[in-house]
Amino acid sequence: MTMMTSSRLDDLCRDAGLDLRQTPVLLAVSGGADSMAMAHLFYEHGQRLGVSLSMIRALVIDHGLRPESAEEAATAVRRLEAMGIPSRAERLTAPAPQTGIQAWARQERYKALWRDAIKDHAAIITAHHADDQAETVLMRLARGAGLTGLGGIPKDSQFYGVRILRPFLDCPGHVLRDYLSRQKITPIDDPSNHNRKFERVRWRQDQPLLEENGFSRENLLRLSKASQDIHRHLTAHLTPLDGVGFALLSSGMGWIDRDVLTGLPRLLQDQVLKVMMKGLGGGQHLPPSEAMDRLLAWVKAHDSARRTLGGLEFTPKQQKIWIYPEAERRWPECDLTAGDHVI
Repeated sequence: MTMMTSSRLDDLCRDAGLDLRQTPVLLAVSGGADSMAMAHLFYEHGQRLGVSLSMIRALVIDHGLRPESAEEAATAVRRLEAMGIPSRAERLTAPAPQTGIQAWARQERYKALWRDAIKDHAAIITAHHADDQAETVLMRLARGAGLTGLGGIPKDSQFYGVRILRPFLDCPGHVLRDYLSRQKITPIDDPSNHNRKFERVRWRQDQPLLEENGFSRENLLRLSKASQDIHRHLTAHLTPLDGVGFALLSSGMGWIDRDVLTGLPRLLQDQVLKVMMKGLGGGQHLPPSEAMDRLLAWVKAHDSARRTLGGLEFTPKQQKIWIYPEAERRWPECDLTAGDHVI
């Protein structure tokens, strides 16, 4: 892919089953080059379809981690409004932790996007691209990730029932930046994107050396695609067990039958646990492989003690293990009006 155009985005949206004439979108915009290019492409996509501007809007998250972040968020909103995209900025109010700042920021960002998107059942759109995917696979490979982890960032996922689409995962980052340059739109450069204290920045800056040793973006993307294909194949094999060996319930909990699980091949045992944890844990990130291995060993041992992992509680009761979010876990907040419901 050498050039990104609005007609190319038409194809990507069609492939994802996204129709702006029926489903509104909420663009997750930082003000950087990638997300600003995404915003302009979606504006043109909407114009081509002739849809109302109310079907496309943007949310700029101010993490409050730098003194200048509020003004940068306001600048991004002004530039989005100049494009014709209804936009607003939201400042995160939760206190930042001393460590794991980027993971905290990502989770809080998705919560804020969820609160906005749930109002009209909008799909959240992010600007993750092929470079982000390659970096993610590399980071997870270094941590000894399993099959699901090596699949990297999913193109289509959910966060507490809200759909998240990443249509540019096959598109190199420079293609989006070239598009933005042609539109003569000035992005905001966040200095944290160059700070080596963050793991992703280190991998990004060391990429030229890694490529010399075979870890090219193309090879990493091939690994991601192969892992995702195997994941889909394994998940298809679980369909006959749904409701028999395990179940995700509309009440926000689920269960696994111990004997059914332990009678499966190892790969399918892992897959059942991952499907359950993805479905009940917000759908973002799974615990490390070592922790998943310990959980599986606990299931096989028929231990009667309760376990916790990844924000979930695992409680044995006779033949089943019941799984539900930890009681003290903070769930996204939302406003309800008459006729609405939430689990």
